[in-house]
This record gives sequence, C-alpha cells and structure tokens, in this order.
Amino acid sequence: MRDGYDLAIIGKIARAAGVSTRTIYERYDNKADLMVASVSRMLG
Repeated sequence: MRDGYDLAIIGKIARAAGVSTRTIYERYDNKADLMVASVSRMLG
C-alpha cells in the first residue's frame, strides 16, 4: 500500500511478509486479487 499499486512487486511483498512468491500465488491469482483482499481486510 505504501508504494502504490504500480510499484507493488509480488517479490517485494513476499519478502516483506516473510513468505515466498509461490505462497502468495497459491492464494491469489494476481496482484489485483491481492490488492482487493488487502483493501477489504483494511476496511474490515
């Protein structure tokens, strides 16, 4: 969120979360799906 959508790179997100990119892609099909889930979680 802090870098904006265009600069959000899955590899960078994975490193910050302490997981592999594969782990992220097992749960989300793409960056857009991850973004929607992140925003939904923030809004509660």
